[in-house]
Amino acid sequence: MPAAVSIVPSLDAAQPAVSAAAASGHISARGIAVDFHVQGRRQRVLHGIDLEVPKGSLVSLIGPSGCGKSTMLKVLAGLILPNEGTVSVDGIAPQLAAKRRIIGLVFQDATLLPWKNAIENAAFLLQTADGAMAKADAFARAAAMLKLVGLAGTERKMPSQLSGGMRQRVAIARALALDPSVLLMDEPFGALDAITREEMSDCLLDIWERTGKTIVLVTHSIDEAIFLSREVHVMGNGLIIDTLPIALAQPRSAESYADPAFKAAQPAHRKPSTEAAMSGMAAGAADASAGPTATRRRVPDAVLALALAAAVVAIWELTIRLFNVPTFVLPAPSAVIGSLIVSRAQLAVAARATAVEILLGFVLASITGIVVALLIVRFERFGRALYPLIVLFQNVPKVALAPIFILWFGFDLAPKIALIVVIAFFPVAIDMLAGLESVDPSFVALMQSVGASRSKILLRVRIPHSLPQLMAGLKVAITFSVIGAIVGEFAGANQGLGYVIEFASTQLDTPLIFAALIVVSVLGLAFYYVVELAERLLVPWAPKYEARHRAA
Repeated sequence: MPAAVSIVPSLDAAQPAVSAAAASGHISARGIAVDFHVQGRRQRVLHGIDLEVPKGSLVSLIGPSGCGKSTMLKVLAGLILPNEGTVSVDGIAPQLAAKRRIIGLVFQDATLLPWKNAIENAAFLLQTADGAMAKADAFARAAAMLKLVGLAGTERKMPSQLSGGMRQRVAIARALALDPSVLLMDEPFGALDAITREEMSDCLLDIWERTGKTIVLVTHSIDEAIFLSREVHVMGNGLIIDTLPIALAQPRSAESYADPAFKAAQPAHRKPSTEAAMSGMAAGAADASAGPTATRRRVPDAVLALALAAAVVAIWELTIRLFNVPTFVLPAPSAVIGSLIVSRAQLAVAARATAVEILLGFVLASITGIVVALLIVRFERFGRALYPLIVLFQNVPKVALAPIFILWFGFDLAPKIALIVVIAFFPVAIDMLAGLESVDPSFVALMQSVGASRSKILLRVRIPHSLPQLMAGLKVAITFSVIGAIVGEFAGANQGLGYVIEFASTQLDTPLIFAALIVVSVLGLAFYYVVELAERLLVPWAPKYEARHRAA
């Protein structure tokens, strides 16, 4: 067993963390029992488990799906409190050990933050933990860990630019950057292809042999567990049903698979209960699925859209001329274009007034929606009380509110902005709320493992994660803002495009009505693409843009 050594520069004396050199990495669990509540009924998933992991050892937990492996690992990490029994890491509770950076966590999914590059992800927990390190020191340590796992030179690459194996290496580097004495790994290679999985197994062995960390590995692969571990604990039905000492020679390599000790640990050589549990496991690695093949478009979408619009206009013009449709019923496109030219000054002034209303209303609606979503997530009881009221208010016909707002605020700008806010804030609030609540629980678990508060998790993970959904809500909100402005001007105004449409209808000036509608559409389209441009600049890591990048 290799001696424990610190693989990074020691922490500053002012830091509360404990380095691997100062902590032994001994894990002790006694009588661990865990109950889950399923559909109102209490179900016991772990039954009085005893587990001793000596310092500097590498052990595996294996067994069929649902046997309690991951639950046990979360108990060791302090993420789940047992209903019965005690667990300690270096003689202290795992929650305290995690806050002192004695424990590092690696999950099956790499759980990298898509808006941060490799070195930022590797340094993330260091900058998040209680007594967080300065950025320069955290990045220096993260760079050393990336080099240790074989990723030197990839520091500035985004997660979307890394392969699955490389992302998993970043996750391991992130855990090692804390310099923990204990590394808990929950099926870290389960989603990788067979070749990458073998490479990662070799990488993990190399890290263990060079650092002497205590490593507890959860895996479904029997061969992987035997090859890597010094001891394998076989689980079934919430119990450890067998413990297999592995006597493979050191150092381990591809030749180890032919070692008699490797064959002796196979299921056929174990007692019946162990063989049954191991034979029920999913031993196969996840199949690597090929991504969609990009097909080259012969004609750009914009050209097709213009061609379709031209065809519609041509058919419209031809129909008016063939059937002599009266202009006040349906004007020909040529008449609408003529009205656009003749009334361009009037329409320009009106468009400016409507644009101001749209912009102010959209900004206030966006702020309102964001604040409402944050309040619902941050204050759960308040959110549960507020959410039904928001949905109830959304069902009120907004057109019916226009006269009320005019009565309250007069005929100036205020009633239009108020109407836009009540129409447009809802998609912003709902989409951002969905983004805030859809964060991968593994992200939250990682933050909690280093003692991050709810506010810090909200600011550093939930809000950035919600940005793609927020931008989707903003694109809906900007179109609703255009509708709200026009409806408000219909109800009472002396300027704006809605006022022009209302006035033209009293004069049966249908070409001017259509001309104003075209300006409204162009204005709405312009605002929409401004929001989409902002989305491209603010969240280039969003899945839709990653997909386009891969297709290219």
